[in-house]
Amino acid sequence: MKQEMLFFRRAYEDHSQNALMKYIREYYTAEFVRAAESITGGKLSAQLLFSIRLYACGATEACREWILDDRDTPAEEIVEMMFQSMPESMRRIYFVSRASVSKTDSPTG
Repeated sequence: MKQEMLFFRRAYEDHSQNALMKYIREYYTAEFVRAAESITGGKLSAQLLFSIRLYACGATEACREWILDDRDTPAEEIVEMMFQSMPESMRRIYFVSRASVSKTDSPTG
């Protein structure tokens, strides 16, 4: 993400009617849903879809704040905090379902 900092900074600063921030939020929501459906092999519950949308909105805003306002927190620490903030229902899908591939409970090691 650090390499794309300038792109994200400009995207997050734009609050016009066609702001890229909305696109970024919708993109990540759709990617989370697509990945969850692929991993689970089926339709997602209304509760899980809500959790994904809520997490994507919060994660997008947290990234915006980090890029625009936080010069001190390392990217690895942000990733760890985002992981710890992920709802358990999402963690079970994205990380526990892949436990045979990776034995870690954390994306940073």
